[in-house]
Amino acid sequence: MSGVTAQGYVAQDLPEILADIQVRMIDLFGADVIQTAQSPLGQINGLMADLIAEAEERNAALYAALDANQAEGAQLDRIGALRGLLRSLGQSDASFTRVISNQGQTRFGMADVLQAVRSVDGVTWASVKENATSFTDASGIPAHTLAFAAIGGLDGAAQLVAIGGAVLVVLAALWIMRERLKKWANGDR
Repeated sequence: MSGVTAQGYVAQDLPEILADIQVRMIDLFGADVIQTAQSPLGQINGLMADLIAEAEERNAALYAALDANQAEGAQLDRIGALRGLLRSLGQSDASFTRVISNQGQTRFGMADVLQAVRSVDGVTWASVKENATSFTDASGIPAHTLAFAAIGGLDGAAQLVAIGGAVLVVLAALWIMRERLKKWANGDR
């Protein structure tokens, strides 16, 4: 079977695809179906296998094109742009790849905090809203605050502790980002 795995995109090769098609035809038409290379069904099988193999090659190429660890140059810049990242002047491909993939860094983001809340035992739904403005928003969320809502999980006190922990993670992430921005603004890149 083809698809994305922990090792990347794994494509089926032509013989595997053809064998899979032939097995499906036997399941569909019975064991007596004629599938030799010269038979009409064998010809159709071969054509379908070729088309699927070409699609597998395109899928593998597309996967590689969007993988920061396999990209370089302008394609790496495009992948960075998808994440909202711009390459610093003179920054090497290897250095920019580490930035894109957060290699060697702890990753903090709103999605990570929300995932942490959702991973609390028993939580069936969770949401977070950020007010990054300098004033209380229309929902009543104070300035520079994250508001969490969760259904299920631990008892009320334990939920507050879990959410408080998530807020501390966000505050730590914001502090780290502030320090990095200070360094960047001072030219230390």
